Order: sequence, then structure tokens, then C-alpha cells
Amino acid sequence: MADSVIEEIKRRLDIVDVVGQTVDLKRTGKSFKGLCPFHSEKTPSFTVSPERGTYHCFGCGEGGDVFSFLQRRENLDFREALEELGRRAGVEVERGSTPRPDSAARAHRERLLQLVAAAADFYRAELAGPRGARARASFEARGVSAGTIDEFGLGYAEPSGRALERHLVGLGYSRDEAVKAGALGRADDGRTYDRFRDRLMFAIRDAEGRTIAFGGRALQADQQPKYLNSPESELFDKGANLYALDRAATAIRETRRAIVVEGYMDALIAHQHGFRNVVATLGTAIGERHIQILRRLASEVVLALDADAAGVKAAIRGFEVAGESLADESPTILRVRGLGRFFGDRRTQIKAMLLPAGRDPDDVIRADPAHWERLAAEALPVVDFVLQRLKDRYDLGASVGQRAAAREAMTMIQDLPDPVERAHYIQRLARLLNTREEFLLQAAETRPRRHAPATPAAAPVEPPARPEEQLQDYVLALVLRAPADAPRPDPSDFASAPHRAILGRLAEVGVWPDPTAAIEWLSQGLGPAFEETIQRLRAADAENERLGPEALVKELRVRTLELRKLRLFGQYQALDSVLRDEADPLSPPEQREYVQRLVDLADGLMRVMEEQRELGVVGTASWSIRRGQEVLGG
Repeated sequence: MADSVIEEIKRRLDIVDVVGQTVDLKRTGKSFKGLCPFHSEKTPSFTVSPERGTYHCFGCGEGGDVFSFLQRRENLDFREALEELGRRAGVEVERGSTPRPDSAARAHRERLLQLVAAAADFYRAELAGPRGARARASFEARGVSAGTIDEFGLGYAEPSGRALERHLVGLGYSRDEAVKAGALGRADDGRTYDRFRDRLMFAIRDAEGRTIAFGGRALQADQQPKYLNSPESELFDKGANLYALDRAATAIRETRRAIVVEGYMDALIAHQHGFRNVVATLGTAIGERHIQILRRLASEVVLALDADAAGVKAAIRGFEVAGESLADESPTILRVRGLGRFFGDRRTQIKAMLLPAGRDPDDVIRADPAHWERLAAEALPVVDFVLQRLKDRYDLGASVGQRAAAREAMTMIQDLPDPVERAHYIQRLARLLNTREEFLLQAAETRPRRHAPATPAAAPVEPPARPEEQLQDYVLALVLRAPADAPRPDPSDFASAPHRAILGRLAEVGVWPDPTAAIEWLSQGLGPAFEETIQRLRAADAENERLGPEALVKELRVRTLELRKLRLFGQYQALDSVLRDEADPLSPPEQREYVQRLVDLADGLMRVMEEQRELGVVGTASWSIRRGQEVLGG
């Protein structure tokens, strides 16, 4: 197994996340500190460096990387730790012998790096030579200084399509090596050619400053494609690299903020004017690995977006497109699909800054650097940004516009990892659309699936059901086996529209002597939209075969109360969050209404807990009514 697998796992996993699952870490400057898990101590001496990907305890001397931590903590050998971390990172680890350092592979990679560096030198020399006059004039017209050209290794690819090939072959590199490194292209007939011709050249470097690929911008207005990147290779992974990160890392650490723009020129001009915390994506959507890289350096990641309709739509459309990558020939678009788990991240917040209509970042910076600073400072959390822009994209006074806005926003809100934040934003959206929260939840639960796989083999792995979904599954499974006189749950206790629909269908028939027959009847009658829920219901029912009649009735009462408490507490949290929201204050009549609803919910929760105590259920109160008491007392 190549060393690249180990490095890819390290690159995808943040050591702070791995260690933080078992150690309570607190940020102290660039590092994190906590009590050492390997010896007893009262004063924290255990530090984790996300930048270096290492940990060290100054008390007992333990230290290492993410692999050694898991080995020591879980008493695993290296192979076991590798497989576990590979699973978490989504990196395939081949079964077999433990990977060893591969000197031949390292030598091969080093030779490719040298080849790409030679190509970068060639492009720089072309820019400085007589054939680079037009390219130099183009850079000058865009305000790029000679110092920036030198710092970022800018260059020019001449138009013949053979010069770089001759240069590299003359240095002793083979054409096959040049194709593997992405410097040359290969036609269907096997002939090779310079991939970049008559283009402004941008050297793409890794975090250590080594050139690994290139981006080329067309010089001629009619030249297509306008933008062209090196293909992905052994050196270059578009999803794991950011343009100018090698120059920006220090400033990002110091400012605790990273600003992500769309183009090379935007990043260059930002750095040239002193905004050194700016990076750009490389012809692909911004994804999890980009965020993982940046969150090790910053507590805030700001996405710079165009103010025109296309720019705003790009930000929001990102939640719909299932993380597709863009072709090399297209300019990058910032998308945030799949980043939902980072939206509520307490370590790194993702924000969006809105640029003036029709102006790119480099336009704004050159015209008024102070304006750029204000825009960055005024950036909104992505969810707030999307909610704020809904009224610009939809007619919220019409039912069609409300439904479309609800589906789009709920697709994003449901990705939030924190249930309190989900509830808060659902409340915000309900007020914006003048509708009820349960309708929004129903719109989200029943939205059609996008990008259905063409064949069963291509089907994506479904994420595990959330705990609240599992509880709803279990209650429905108990209803299947409950006798006629057993109390039934109220449909309003179910947050899921499919679960409410299934409960309604079961109520039409009454008692089913055979749960298997009931599940089959549901499957045939409700159709494929309910297939996933019914599959989970079938699995939950298998757990109830062991229960006798009395035990089953009691279990149904206990779980129904637990479900009701979960529903009431979710509404309670949402109301509390709205009342506390200083950025979007309620009017006095609204505040009185919300306070009264909060008091009613607190009373309902108290009644549920009293019933639980009567059933002998203790220690289940995972919520607090302190806020309700404050309201009552006030």
C-alpha cells in the first residue's frame, strides 16, 4: 500500500475532531489543550496542533499523530488504526499487509514534482521573453504588479503547442512522465501535445509551496475554453487543494479568517493589496476537504459571492446539486452542498459575503480596499444568507413561490447537525413564509430525491437514521403488535410526515394480528416514497417479538411519552431560540404570544414527566424548564 493512502487519511481527518471525541479540548491560541487521556492530571498539559496534525503531553511525554493516538487510546495495532481511520475518512484501505514506506514511489513522485517545476520555469521564462509581450500587457492591464508575477510564478504558454514538449524532452523527461504529471496531453492516436497554448499561466502549488499543476486563462476573447486546469494526477487533486494557500496560510492563522474567492486573479489582486488571507477554488465546488483544510487554520470561512441573480443562485443551488464537480473548461462556482455538518460547527463558521452587482473581488479591492474589508466583516452565516435572499428569488406572496422556497430552504436546514439550530431556523422560515413549522417539516420529508442512480449498483449508501427517526420507527412497530384497547400515540407526536401517514393507514384497519402482513400491506399501498421508512419499520418490529402482551402495552406507553416529550421539547427550544434572537427581535404582541406558548409547552412537559414517573421511568428528563420558570417569574 502506498504512502499516499496514509497521507490522504491525514489530510481528510482533522486530528482535533478525532481526539475531541474522547478528550474535552479548549482552544489556546493556535493549538487545543485538555486533560491527558494517558495519565491522571488536574491541570491540562495535553496539547493538539491542528496545523501540524500532532498531539503531545508535557506531563507524561506521550505524542504522535492521529494514528498513534488511536493506537494508544483504543489499544490497536497500526493496521487496525489505519482501517478505522480510513473508514472515518472515506478512504479505501486495501486488506493485506501493513503499508511500508515505498522508496520507489517516493522517487517517482519526486521526479514528477521536478518535471512540473521545470514546466513552471519554462512558462515564467516565456512570459519574460519576446513571445510574452501580449501576456505581460494583459497582466499589466489587470493591475498585476511585477512583484506579484514573481511571487506567484505567473507565466505564459506560447501558441505553437510543441515548445514545452521539446523543452521537457530536452531535459531528459519522457513524454509518458509529462502526461502523468499533467504537463502534456495525449490525443486518441497516441500523439502528445502541450496542454496549454496561448494562455496566461497560473502555477498551482500545494500547502508546502511546491508546484503541482497549472491553471490557464485564454488570451483571445474567442478562445475556448476560457479557463483550463491541469487534469487530476498523482500530484494534483482539485478537491484537496486551494490556490494561494501556501501564501495565505500564515495570514489565515493570524486573522482566524479565510476568504474563498472564485478565480486566480481575484486571489492575486487580494494578496497584492495586503489581503493575504484569500484563497481560490480550482475549477471544482468547495467541499468538505477544503473546509477541513481551512478549519485547521481559521475560525471563520467566508465565501465571496456575486450579487447578481446567478451568483446568489449559485450559493443556494449548491444545496441541490449533490456536490457535482465542474468541468475544467468552466469557471468555478462556490457550492456548499454536503457542508451542512459544518454550518453549526462551533470551531469554524461558514459565512457568505455579498459583492456589489456586476463586480468581481479584484474590481472591489482595486476600487476601494476599505469596502472589501467592510464586506468581509459584514458576512452572514450561510443559512442566514440563504434565508435573507429567498425573497429576491421567489414570490413569497404566492403559494407556488412559498412551496419552492420552503423546499429549497428546508433542504439546507435539515443538514444542520444541531437540533436546536434546526428548530431555530425552522421558526425563522415559518415566520418568513407565514406558515406553520409542521408544514415545513412535511415539505422537507416528502421532497423528491434528486440525482437518482441509473442502476442499483450506483446507489449511494444511505446515512443511518437519526435517533428521533429510530424512536418513531420503534413506536410504530409497537403499534403493529398492540392490542385493541392499548392507547395509541397522537399523530402530532410524530415529526415525520411518512410516519404520520403510516399511523393513519394503520388506524383505518384497526388491529393487525400479523405484523408481517400489515407491513407488506403498507409497502404495497403507500408506494416507493415510503420504502425506506417501511424497511426500518420491519427491522424495528423484529425487536418486539420477545415482548409479552403486558410488557408490550407498557413499552408502548413509555415510548409514546418519550416521543411526545421529544416533540414538545423541540418546540420549546425553537420558541426559546426565537425569543432570545436579538438580531431579529419580535414585536410586543408576538413576544406575548410566544411567551404564552412557551408557558403552555412547559406545562405539557411537566405532565409528560409526571406520567413517566407514574410508570416508574426515572432519570429521563434530558431537558430543563428553567427558561420557562424565568418566563413565569417575569
